[in-house]
Amino acid sequence: MKTIINLALAMLFLISIYSCEKPFEIIQKDKVAVIHNTVYTDVDYADIERNMVIQIDLSYIKTFDSWPHSYTASTWGKTSDNYKLGETITWSKTLESENDTVFDELYTDSDYFYLILKNSSSKSYGPIVVNYDNVNQITEEIVIPANSPYYYTIAYYRKRNDTKIRLYNYNNQNDHRTFTAGVNFNFEGSNNPYLILEIENSKSGISQIHDFPEYTRLIPSINQFKNNYKL
Repeated sequence: MKTIINLALAMLFLISIYSCEKPFEIIQKDKVAVIHNTVYTDVDYADIERNMVIQIDLSYIKTFDSWPHSYTASTWGKTSDNYKLGETITWSKTLESENDTVFDELYTDSDYFYLILKNSSSKSYGPIVVNYDNVNQITEEIVIPANSPYYYTIAYYRKRNDTKIRLYNYNNQNDHRTFTAGVNFNFEGSNNPYLILEIENSKSGISQIHDFPEYTRLIPSINQFKNNYKL
């Protein structure tokens, strides 16, 4: 028993010497970047230490030792069954400051717009073509259900003076509607521009909604529409 006690005392003595020579230190990181997602979709964020998702209208607070701080980010639209839609928006940033804290906002500039559609007409429409008949044309294999109370989020697209949106009648592809910038609609906003259109049975066939809806829903792909919606 005496031997065990002596060994324990010796170990405590060694630990006390080591602790005096190398005290435990708390490393204080005194630089802070607050990165806020102001766009209409979740953002994939990446820096040298981690990858993560910054959700809509939320911020990521990053602490580090010294400037600069570099990161990349990207976002895009998607269907309710997770198929990518529209253009991919990307950012590549390096933050530097004389201050300890920087607030940085992610937003889309006037080169792009975000599309939301509502369909109160008696016809389901899909596929749709955004920037019809120009070099930025994108065809989306989605369907906007007829007589729907929902606003469906679509994706980001190039904002052009000649932007046209063509909607095909899901049950008769020879029947389609085409709507043109400056004639049937105008883009809203400078940062994070958006376009909200409601398809109607009226003569004009469409109306523009100016107030951003409180609730939205992801658009179904054509395959999902076939499997889950009553035609």
